[in-house]
Amino acid sequence: DVSAHTLTLQDANICEVDLVYRHAVFTTSSEGLNIVLEGNNIVTGETGNDSSSGIYAMYGQVSITGTGSLTITSEHTAVRSGSGKDITISGDVTVKATSTNSRGIDSAGSILISNGAIVTAVAEGGPNSPAVQSSGSITVTGSTLSAESGSENAYGISAESLSITDSNVKSICTHNRGIYVIGRIDIAGDSDVYAKGGGDVGM
Repeated sequence: DVSAHTLTLQDANICEVDLVYRHAVFTTSSEGLNIVLEGNNIVTGETGNDSSSGIYAMYGQVSITGTGSLTITSEHTAVRSGSGKDITISGDVTVKATSTNSRGIDSAGSILISNGAIVTAVAEGGPNSPAVQSSGSITVTGSTLSAESGSENAYGISAESLSITDSNVKSICTHNRGIYVIGRIDIAGDSDVYAKGGGDVGM
């Protein structure tokens, strides 16, 4: 639905990229992109291109909802929002975002994960690449977030602040801290948080 800036994926396999920017799913709209999941879906960035993202809203937010699953793999950031906009993942969805040379999930705004979402983010390598990075806050409510970074000089999860309520959060980094937050970390309700760093503190 172009007018609603909505992309519905139903057992889709997207492996082609746009001809200009070379991303698999891409928009320059300030309204961003709403992705609705049905069934099992796959999005793959361009192989051999370390500038190619899986999902990228250059000037807008990214919202992922629905009742399905989504596996995103790319050499650059797997899921990315720009211009201070948020990434929201909510509902009965399972999302795995893997980058081979950059960040799994990278928001220029905040990241909100809620209402039973199961999210896994992996940064396999590349410099300064957290698995999950937010320029603002990360909020996880009633959901599961797993993050793993093998990048040097990076963290599993990196944000200005982190709020976890009734959720399971696990973050591992091979070389640095599992979780790095500049400001507050708030953990409430029935939450389980595990952070492990390599040669450094977990948090």
